[in-house]
Amino acid sequence: MSNPEIEKLMLSIPGRLSKEHLAGINGTIQFDFDPANSDAWSLTIQDGQSEMKRGRVTKPDATFMADSEDFISLLSGDIEKIGWSFMQGKIVIEGNMALVWRVLAQMINM
Repeated sequence: MSNPEIEKLMLSIPGRLSKEHLAGINGTIQFDFDPANSDAWSLTIQDGQSEMKRGRVTKPDATFMADSEDFISLLSGDIEKIGWSFMQGKIVIEGNMALVWRVLAQMINM
């Protein structure tokens, strides 16, 4: 079952991303918050446009895995907590890290 705060946040992301910032970026990022409970979202970016959907995709370009609390801390810019979360393996990125960081950089402090 999806966390209501995460659901609201994930659905707001496409409207908050700058089309200019996304220009030239094409790919899909899967966000896994609780694999055991199927709490996953996918963000597809194509030619400056973005679309968020609930659920997993077959072959994402990158996968971002964290619990919802760590993801919210990341987006709020809590640098100390972010650093510890990465060092402890609580935040994991697989695949195209550059894609994830280009998008996350714009999402932090949204």
